[in-house]
Amino acid sequence: MARPKLYELLRSKVPPERIHFGKRVLEAKQYEHEVVVHCQDKSTFTGHIIVGADGAYSAVRQRLYDTLREKGTLPAVDDQELPFTCVCLVGETVPLDPIDFPEVFEDTSRFTGIMGGKSDPYSVSVHDLR
Repeated sequence: MARPKLYELLRSKVPPERIHFGKRVLEAKQYEHEVVVHCQDKSTFTGHIIVGADGAYSAVRQRLYDTLREKGTLPAVDDQELPFTCVCLVGETVPLDPIDFPEVFEDTSRFTGIMGGKSDPYSVSVHDLR
C-alpha cells in the first residue's frame, strides 16, 4: 500500500490526536488489556492496538519481537535476518497525461534512472524492458 493512501486511511478512521508520525520507538510492551509504547523523545503512549507502518526493518516489529523472544514465543521463521541486501527507493507520481507523455501508449515499458557516483549512498540501475 502506498504510504499516502495509508495515511489517508488512518486519518479517516482514527482521531488525529491518536496518530503519531516521526516517533522512534524504543520499546513496545503488550499487557493483558493494553499496549504501552516508549519513544526516544521520552513520550509514552498507551492504547489497545499499535500499528507499526514503518517499513521492512520496522522498529515497532523489532520491539514486539524482542518481547516475544524474551517469552520464548517468537516463531523460528520470524527470528531470521531479512533477506534484503539492497535498499529500494520507490516513488509515486500522479497519472501521466498521454498528451504530454505519449510513450504511455507504446507496447514497451522503459524504466530509467540516474546512476549514483562512487561517493553517493545510493545508485539506481537503468533498465529498458521490451
